[in-house]
Amino acid sequence: MESLEQGVDSPHPSWRRWVVGLIAVVVLGAVGAAAWQVDMRWREASASDIALAFDETLSAIETAERRVQSVAEYARPQSDRDDISLAEKASLEAMVQEAAVESAADIARERMQINAVRLLPWHTSLQAARDRAVAWLDLRASGIVTLAATGQATYAPREEIDSARTALRDAWEAISRAE
Repeated sequence: MESLEQGVDSPHPSWRRWVVGLIAVVVLGAVGAAAWQVDMRWREASASDIALAFDETLSAIETAERRVQSVAEYARPQSDRDDISLAEKASLEAMVQEAAVESAADIARERMQINAVRLLPWHTSLQAARDRAVAWLDLRASGIVTLAATGQATYAPREEIDSARTALRDAWEAISRAE
């Protein structure tokens, strides 16, 4: 108690506190830099995974459109004949719809890969890009999907597809910039 009253110096010189503080700053800086590096690698890998899944889904849609169109062109001359029975006509329409059902399943399988990409909560530009990609792909696939479900192809309006494509392009440009 007497030493406190007399103002005796602490047993630890001030230079030790300075060194401990400096070490703490260096360690925290290194940990922060490592965390930033890991985050950037995660972000780049996620962007790459989204782009790959997008391309594969788009390829599935384009393949589906060609497949269904080919089956429809094969069936059209037969179904346009005057002497065809209703059962035969229904069979040809079912063949086209079955091609759409198989194609819609392929599209859905590829599309799930986009949503399967794990994103970190603060990667908002990646989340926006993924959402816009899914929205555009869904609009693009609407004809095949409705044909598979109802037997009638119903396509999204061209303006809606164009607007979604513009939003998608803007989102991809945003992720190309540093977040």
